[in-house]
Amino acid sequence: MKYEDITKELKLKKYRAIYFLSGEEQYYIDKISDFFEHKFLSEDEKDFNLTVMYGRDINVGDILTAAKRFPMMAEKQVVIIKEAQALGNMDLLKSYIENPLNSTILVICYKHKKLDKRQVVSKVLTKSDNVAFLETKKLYDSQLPAFLTQIVKAKSRTIDNKAIALMCESIGNDLCRLYNEMDKLFMNIPKGEKIKSEHVEKYIGISKDYNVFELNNAVGTRDILKINRIVNYFEANSRDASLIYVISMQYIYFTALLSYSFVKDKSDKNALAKAMGISPFFLKDYLAAVKIYTPAKVVANIAILREFDLKAKGLGVGRATSGELLREMMFKLTH
Repeated sequence: MKYEDITKELKLKKYRAIYFLSGEEQYYIDKISDFFEHKFLSEDEKDFNLTVMYGRDINVGDILTAAKRFPMMAEKQVVIIKEAQALGNMDLLKSYIENPLNSTILVICYKHKKLDKRQVVSKVLTKSDNVAFLETKKLYDSQLPAFLTQIVKAKSRTIDNKAIALMCESIGNDLCRLYNEMDKLFMNIPKGEKIKSEHVEKYIGISKDYNVFELNNAVGTRDILKINRIVNYFEANSRDASLIYVISMQYIYFTALLSYSFVKDKSDKNALAKAMGISPFFLKDYLAAVKIYTPAKVVANIAILREFDLKAKGLGVGRATSGELLREMMFKLTH
């Protein structure tokens, strides 16, 4: 099932006996688990009907014992297993999954990896109507603006595109951190006021003028003065952007520009943005850059980035500092 399918069922108060929540992206796992831990039962019911256990401290037998208990003074009890990836012999759950107790909701959080499909329990989980089986994946960078927009919309707030870009580029696809940082903005900015890049700088601590997103834009327009200002800032504030981080972001940027050359039909802007691996929000900036950088120069720049990636890791670097390497790299990319 998809995360949206499960949350839709929860809103309709349609509950499964077992929720097996797995995969690389913990944000969606935590959201569903938190619902059952904090919102499903009343405060009085939690005392006797909420059990939270950790995979590293228990075995499958402990889970079965807890799941087979009957609720006290409530219709249902909730049993939550966190860090279930630390458990051994998950196949022992097979018989319970096939015939679960209707008065128990068992939530299993199997984070940071997928369940081995060779296990017997895997086949039972994916075929049983008693189970909501979720397998999450990390979002691509191009999907982050839409994710952030959904969070803002759900809170009946508004945000400008530059603030979205700043958050996504600076924080990346750590959805839990993105959500928490947005919460800071919601708490500090009055309802009805649009969230802007100035707010991100003030409350999150990300500079609206000196960040990797602005560096990409400056490179895209060959704004040498702005590039040098940002490089000077990074050199003085190395914690804000390491050389390897800048290289990786530039690599993503020029790879997207290279992808543009291979798209035959460029009339559909959404399809074009998808093929380039970027959000439609930023397409116009990339379209401006492809007028400046020929495909040959883009390929040459990717080779330059690979060269400096090796230098950043100490290969053939001599006595050059990170700041000096960054300055030399930016010169080669834009000339």
